[in-house]
Amino acid sequence: MKIVCFGDSITEGCFECYTNKEGKILTNKNKDLAYSKFLNDKFKENFKDIEVINSGYSGNTCIHGLKRIEKDVINYNPYICVVSFGINDCLHMTLFRYVFNMNKIFNILKKNNIKPIFLTENYMCTYISNELKDEVLINMAKSLVQAQKSGRYNIFRLSILFLCKIKHIDICDVYKIWDKLCRSGVDVTKLLINRLNHPNVDYQKVIADNLYDLLIKYIK
Repeated sequence: MKIVCFGDSITEGCFECYTNKEGKILTNKNKDLAYSKFLNDKFKENFKDIEVINSGYSGNTCIHGLKRIEKDVINYNPYICVVSFGINDCLHMTLFRYVFNMNKIFNILKKNNIKPIFLTENYMCTYISNELKDEVLINMAKSLVQAQKSGRYNIFRLSILFLCKIKHIDICDVYKIWDKLCRSGVDVTKLLINRLNHPNVDYQKVIADNLYDLLIKYIK
């Protein structure tokens, strides 16, 4: 049985960011430290015939996802697809367009007899870290802080939670964990390895643990 994790840089396994000579933002990638790998390892302990596939791609929105869903999801013929888009979406599109296209993704999966699961994403940075020295990354941080602190990012999340309720789609709400940490006084920006939007390895493992607890009911 196959489970596909379908999303952006967090799903792909992206960590520290840097810029090249042209000012383009690049990232260090390691799929062996992505939540899909930890999830695969957890399943392999008890279920040898389960394979978790990483179909994350850095910088993607749900619109990019729609363009590659056939190649990166349908072609694997999975039983379950974990869908996780939101961070890039809230920065680059309207709420209506986000909900519309996420709904299309869910419908395509269901049409192909693939069970969709919606995975919310972690907090973005809540302030501009003094560890950021590159002007391009500082400007990126400003945009992320604005989306996080204004509530825009959370509105995008809540809209898909409502959509999932209507469509009877299960949710793994990792954002809620980060929200609880932040409200309890934890500096969540320091849990982001790039001080922008990528969770550290420990919190990639947290994603895997929470997904495992949700998905196990479909396996037994």
